[in-house]
Amino acid sequence: MDYTIGLDINDHIILMSFELPIKIYKKDDGTFAIKQSTSMLYPLIFKLKERGIKNFIWIGWPGYFPDSEEEKQRIKILLNQH
Repeated sequence: MDYTIGLDINDHIILMSFELPIKIYKKDDGTFAIKQSTSMLYPLIFKLKERGIKNFIWIGWPGYFPDSEEEKQRIKILLNQH
């Protein structure tokens, strides 16, 4: 039996975890910024992206609870950029 798993650029990966590999935080001026978290899976995801895997969705908590619908939308835009 062959136990190797191969991925190519047409594959889709969906990863669910409690936290995202990045954290959202609100700066003093009211804007949002991103910093890397300490997730051990983060380096693995970069390797997949380097191999051309682009169909990747990571579902998890970004580290901040929005205070309003407007904040939620701003956070969504920021997360979609990463």
